[in-house]
Amino acid sequence: GSMESTITRKTTAVKWVNNVPTYLGTLGGDASTGLYISGDGTVIVGAANTATVTNGNQESHAYMYKDNQMKDLGTLGGANSSATGVSSDGSVIVGQAQTADKSVHAFQYYNGEMKDLGTLGGTSSTAKTVSPDGKVIMGRSQIADGSWHAFMCHTDFSSNNVLFDLDNTYKTLRENGRQLNSIFNLQNMMLQRASDHEFTEFGRSNIALGAGLYVNTLQNLPSNLAAQYFGIAYKIRPEYRLGVFLDHNFSSHVPNNFNVSHNRLWMGAFIGWQDSDALGSSVKVSFGYGKQKATITREQLENTEAGSGESHFEGVAAQIEGRYGKSLGGHVRVQPFLGLQFVHITRKEYTENGVQFPVHYDPIDYSTGVVYLGIGSHIALVDSLHVGIRMGMEQNFAAHTDRFSGSIASIGNFVFEKLDVTHTRAFAEMPVNYELPYLQSLNLILRVNQQPLQGVMGFSSDLRYALGF
Repeated sequence: GSMESTITRKTTAVKWVNNVPTYLGTLGGDASTGLYISGDGTVIVGAANTATVTNGNQESHAYMYKDNQMKDLGTLGGANSSATGVSSDGSVIVGQAQTADKSVHAFQYYNGEMKDLGTLGGTSSTAKTVSPDGKVIMGRSQIADGSWHAFMCHTDFSSNNVLFDLDNTYKTLRENGRQLNSIFNLQNMMLQRASDHEFTEFGRSNIALGAGLYVNTLQNLPSNLAAQYFGIAYKIRPEYRLGVFLDHNFSSHVPNNFNVSHNRLWMGAFIGWQDSDALGSSVKVSFGYGKQKATITREQLENTEAGSGESHFEGVAAQIEGRYGKSLGGHVRVQPFLGLQFVHITRKEYTENGVQFPVHYDPIDYSTGVVYLGIGSHIALVDSLHVGIRMGMEQNFAAHTDRFSGSIASIGNFVFEKLDVTHTRAFAEMPVNYELPYLQSLNLILRVNQQPLQGVMGFSSDLRYALGF
């Protein structure tokens, strides 16, 4: 700090040791102030007036006080400068100084040399602090439109110093978190399809085979995913059946900074019981699981880094559904249903590489229980063509979502808000079944379902061929 000397009557920088003040003096002028002291207590920095007068005022220069001596650090060609931060060992000093054109730029002082750190495209900048190890400098700078943004940079020990815009980096991190909503929704739709798979065309050997493809699309984001699948089901007894399925995602259109791998299989399985007359009560228990590798690249705005890292998305779902079918006469029957589902989707933690300030992203989870109910109808238009309608509501319970969080090397942690979850959602689907000769069938299922993240609408179309033998 500073205080008035009782001897010289000048307001000068002062240090206190054991409640005893020591006046640091000036650089030949009338005043000085102390602004920062190194962690080891050996170096004090600040600003002090010199004897040089410019435009009627004494120039004020950044100084370093060490070993009972005050050293003038100079300027960047202008009249004034000020030192505002110093590393723990006193080796790196930062601050701001006037340039020859009278603008103010952030500087670093190391090994007897003051270096201009430049700006983020605007006129002025100031360095506020340096990390204890002397490797990272933080401050603020004008950008091209004149507004002020925070910056970070590595200490320039060579000649390739770059300022990175912290405000724009914050925006890219927030956008990364927002785009997770679409990826999580696509994962949720994949789990739904894996849990809903079923074949019912059994032949004399009580076996059903099938293959198909489906496309999942989100409404308000350019995100979709296409997959092909193969499955086999076996009728253990007339009332009991079970099956397994393998899904392979072969195409996806996701936000530009997500590159999703297509070399992983999703798995589904079910076991079901149904009254022998195909009406009355029925119960189905099903499971779905999938894991996808993704390379995630941070969006790049002006004066930011496009950090990239590899992560995995993993999802698991378990579902039980009860139905009761009743004929309304003729070729029409209705089937109320009630179900319970548990869903867990996670994006694993990862760290960017190939950048000066890598970001580490903490794992982020979405998990919930879902209770759903509704009613379905089944109409036989002709003997070989059947159309159904199924609609209902689903409600989350015991839902958990993580905050989007992580850390930037040498800077610190960041935490954004939780994923935006819509807990009450509607769904509807229309299955169309066309029976072919020799225990074959073609099935088309069109489904629309409000998704849990941000409540966007998801559309799914599933085309399947099945054969019983």
